[in-house]
Amino acid sequence: MTRLPLLAVLFALPLLTACHEGVDADETPADAPLGGVDVEPELDPDPFEEPAPTPAEDPDLEEPDLDEPDEYDVVGLLGRCLYSNPFSGGDECKAYTGTGWTLARAEADCTDGVMGAPGRFDAELDCGFESELGRCAVGESDGDGHVLVFAGDDPASCQGTVIGCETFAGGRFSPGAPCGGETVSGVPSSEAFIFGEQVCAPPADGVAGAGPDGTVCTWDGIQGCTEEGRRFVDQASCDTAYRQRGYYPVPIEAGTAPDDPRLDDAEYMAEVEWVTAQVESCSCTCCHSSAITPSGPSMWFIEDGPIWLDGVSDAGLAMFAGFADSESFGAYPVIDNNGFDRSRTGLPTTDTERLQRFLRTELQRRGVADPEAQDWYAFGGPLVSQARFEPEVCDADVGIVDGALTWSGGGARYVYVLEADADNPGTPPNLFQPEGTLWHVMVDPSDAPFGPGFAYGELPPGAAFQALPAEGPAPTLAPGQTYYLYVLADIIRPLERCLFVYDG
Repeated sequence: MTRLPLLAVLFALPLLTACHEGVDADETPADAPLGGVDVEPELDPDPFEEPAPTPAEDPDLEEPDLDEPDEYDVVGLLGRCLYSNPFSGGDECKAYTGTGWTLARAEADCTDGVMGAPGRFDAELDCGFESELGRCAVGESDGDGHVLVFAGDDPASCQGTVIGCETFAGGRFSPGAPCGGETVSGVPSSEAFIFGEQVCAPPADGVAGAGPDGTVCTWDGIQGCTEEGRRFVDQASCDTAYRQRGYYPVPIEAGTAPDDPRLDDAEYMAEVEWVTAQVESCSCTCCHSSAITPSGPSMWFIEDGPIWLDGVSDAGLAMFAGFADSESFGAYPVIDNNGFDRSRTGLPTTDTERLQRFLRTELQRRGVADPEAQDWYAFGGPLVSQARFEPEVCDADVGIVDGALTWSGGGARYVYVLEADADNPGTPPNLFQPEGTLWHVMVDPSDAPFGPGFAYGELPPGAAFQALPAEGPAPTLAPGQTYYLYVLADIIRPLERCLFVYDG
């Protein structure tokens, strides 16, 4: 098997694919978390066949230790909500601290379900566990501000908890004892985003492929597709795809009626079979096949027959067809992806017009008369928010200060200096280095992140390398000119995004 390394050309697949989008909700704001899944009570309260027990049902749920010192600013504490996270199964607590809460609203929020998990509300009591991974302060103190407290003592859970707080909940994380060093040192190599590679392997079916010596060449990350007519999982591993974004099992049944007239429509069922084969050729199946996923499918899945598309919402079908924007997920060039194109559709496809025609007809059958004229939300959650982010002026101690690059928040894996009007860096491969990128420094996923304090044009201590320009020195900056500093702890995790004036 030949593996062609990606870093040389900086081709990579997006952190979160359109194929993995949360297509169980018909309306999600543009800045919702990835997959269209909110961390607030709007999430389906019963996404699992066997939902996690609530505190009221589970007498073994750890009670907060009310003697623990309070490390956050409690403005108007009304009470707490004890619940079990339906995804991780871990014990959590929500403290209602904002002055915008009323007792009735706080209690309703708790009993309706935090993250879809109905909890037990205790008025006037605070959160606190014997061992805490950390606390996440969300929102404003004069509004619906609250603090999420995560029980646990396993340092391996720290990075996921930080991402859940800062990326999805939009909060400010304060680490507990088990996570004391994690947020300072940055995302460790064991948790870092890894780039896709083109894997050229012998054909699983023995039929010569289009690659060197008859091999089949497949990008092994998200949005990668093998040759049409072959299955992705026969030619590449899903391991890279799972490291490029958070996989979680949430099966959704299609519920096709046994007397559905489409089942007797040979032409329609042939199109369903074709769309299924298109999905099977791509890494979408890593999360959307009950036969492949490690803990069950993530929302829709292709074995959910006879018409698995019935498990996809209207917005999800619109994203598949490209009527709803999912550009922020990134895409491979068609020529590098075995003829599969994602530039105009959410699902990679070898026939854009055919896919759009079929999905337009399916949406019209559901009552969406003109799918392309609808005001669909953009898929991508925080990726959309990051793409639309408008930078402001850096604080006085951020930017290039006394000749050194400075930022706050911990170790970085990617640092950009861009033209002031450049687009925000996005997901690999095509959004990773936007036009206007002057200088880009990064580390390989297997190496440790680096800190601030090094000069523009010079590399920090350690294994960091200059990704752009690929050769030669960094472009000279003009004194008095405004530039854009963009620092990422990892793909999708910004540390600093602001404009600074270069003082020379």
